[in-house]
Amino acid sequence: MNRLIARAWHLMRGSLQWRVLWLAHAKFMIGVTGIVRDHDGQVLLLRHRMWPEGRQWGLPTGYAKAGESFPDTITREVREETGLTVTAGGWHTCAAATTSGSKWPTRPCIPEASSSSAHWKYSTPAGSPPTRSRPASSTPTSPSSGGNQPANHGGQMTALLAPNERLAGTPEQRRDLTARLDAIRAAPSLHPMHPELSLIRLADLMTAPSEYLDLDLDLDLLRAGIRITEHRYRQHGLTRLLPPERTWIGIASGDPTAFGGFHYPGQGYRHWQMAAVITRYGNLADPAAPDPRLATLDLLRAYAHDSLHYGSHRLYQQHPAGTGIARTQYGINFRRDGRTYSRPDQPGAASTRNLGIIMEAATDREARANHPAGRQQRRHHRASRRPDRAEYRDATGLLTAADIRRRLTATPGDRQANPCAFLVRMARYQHAVGSPYTAFLTELSPDVPSDLHAFILTAMITGSLSQLSRTLNQHHGPAAFTRIFKTQAFSRSEQPAA
Repeated sequence: MNRLIARAWHLMRGSLQWRVLWLAHAKFMIGVTGIVRDHDGQVLLLRHRMWPEGRQWGLPTGYAKAGESFPDTITREVREETGLTVTAGGWHTCAAATTSGSKWPTRPCIPEASSSSAHWKYSTPAGSPPTRSRPASSTPTSPSSGGNQPANHGGQMTALLAPNERLAGTPEQRRDLTARLDAIRAAPSLHPMHPELSLIRLADLMTAPSEYLDLDLDLDLLRAGIRITEHRYRQHGLTRLLPPERTWIGIASGDPTAFGGFHYPGQGYRHWQMAAVITRYGNLADPAAPDPRLATLDLLRAYAHDSLHYGSHRLYQQHPAGTGIARTQYGINFRRDGRTYSRPDQPGAASTRNLGIIMEAATDREARANHPAGRQQRRHHRASRRPDRAEYRDATGLLTAADIRRRLTATPGDRQANPCAFLVRMARYQHAVGSPYTAFLTELSPDVPSDLHAFILTAMITGSLSQLSRTLNQHHGPAAFTRIFKTQAFSRSEQPAA
């Protein structure tokens, strides 16, 4: 059947082919082309059965369907044309040239830089480019590909930027910022921060799962959770998760008492390096996870959490002294000359007005909502091992006030990385971050706290306060954002733009 369709297609002429495409698609057509790379930098080329005979090998390409996002289009086209499953990275758009009075493009639309970027994901069919195996040492390797690699625009390099990072200043200042960020991010070195850990990349785990069977993780659960995360975050304006090539997982430790997981000391996203370190839940001296699904839920939470940090809006400009980079905006908080816009909380306050705590708590609340069917796994409530029981409730957002009080009174002991210390850090995090944020949402939006949470997330990702400010003004009067959050250290002339 496919051969008959292809033969009929070739018998048509250009104008008739365009008419068929016009009838089959939305009344404007958007072409999407993807560059698919593996971790060795090899680029996927193909020859489509619909292309004219004798045409050279090319990139996967196709037209977006009505209501389909560009990343979804290229993912679908690659799957239809090759059978591969990929995840989209950065993308560029441009407008097609048209003849005056005509709706048909007269020449192809070529982006200024690389088109949609994608990476091999999970297993690949036989004959596809080879995947990368486990690193020989615990030192993290540098990312070799990805949607955040520098693009060359006529000899000028663009900075390695996350989806919602921006550079401010004159062209000369932006060039200086570009060079400084590229120098930091081109080969991030995170191993010195955790010399005790053996690290692998999330990309290696996903593309060569057979190499990591000893980790005993549920990769189907992880993939399902990542798909849920992508869908939820896209609704708030985040089109790309933290690249797996820039996500390192601590799978073992030289410290026999080390206990990994979301609350492992010092793990998390580093915006200067644009990379993250997370750890496998459980005793890091034991190669087997205590419970594969529980360890996977914790890993998913950490990755979803750091992906939101990665995708939140940041504005960089040259330091006033010209000696480095100054971050003047992160999400819904602002900084000027070392002063933060956000007011501090009063000691013992049950709620919060601290924008740093609000953004951290909003990030974690959303990250914990991305577990697939997690609430059906009630057996963890009755698990015999205390760390696993508390970890499940924490990873899925079910930790209770009684849990927090009980852990806060525990004694962690001499080693800060044992299971008891992990539980104490869990309780302290919830007490200092999660609980105040819940009280804040209930206080400011008692009827629909979930709506306020959604507005905060969107503002964090886009950097725009307009929707959040309008909502606060409707319920709390004019200039509510300023009255609720601004510290006296910021003058009236330094209000953030709504």
